[in-house]
Amino acid sequence: TESKKAPLEQLLQQAVSQNKQLGVSRTESQYWKQLEGNVFEAQRTQIGAEYGNINSAKNDTRFFINQSFSLPVVYQRQKAYYSAKFTSGELGVRWKEQELQKEVKLLFYEMTDLLERQKLLQQLDSVFKRSMEAATLKLKTGESNLLEKTNAEAQWQQLQWQQKQVQSDLLIAQQKMQWLLNSK
Repeated sequence: TESKKAPLEQLLQQAVSQNKQLGVSRTESQYWKQLEGNVFEAQRTQIGAEYGNINSAKNDTRFFINQSFSLPVVYQRQKAYYSAKFTSGELGVRWKEQELQKEVKLLFYEMTDLLERQKLLQQLDSVFKRSMEAATLKLKTGESNLLEKTNAEAQWQQLQWQQKQVQSDLLIAQQKMQWLLNSK
């Protein structure tokens, strides 16, 4: 049973490390983490000068520098907001990881089931083919009627259709797995 666990574990690790949607969620979470560290945002410094009759009949000269800051509580609330968004993002990433792992596991077991069905149908194929050949031989020797031969052919054709359906389902499952793992 160890050989069956290793590929699943490998697929789960690959899904967590390479899935693009999960990567976007991680990047968004890190965005909020970086904003949390850079809360202080000073306004632009304004420098100016005035010359002319401002306060009296004589020409006045006035130079000024203006810098505005927000109250410390504003910066504290911004930091708390960014911190909450980061925490929320991290929880979202963990939740998406769990969902992704669940999807990979379900798909893995579905593919395992389809491969086992494929083996079983291949074994049945040889049995039904021999049955069809036997019915054809019986019809030639006169031991049977056309209905038995037609019935054997219909069962074999139905089995062929089931094999094609399983193969198609397996291909779809493989493509889903490739998409989840972001791999070829």
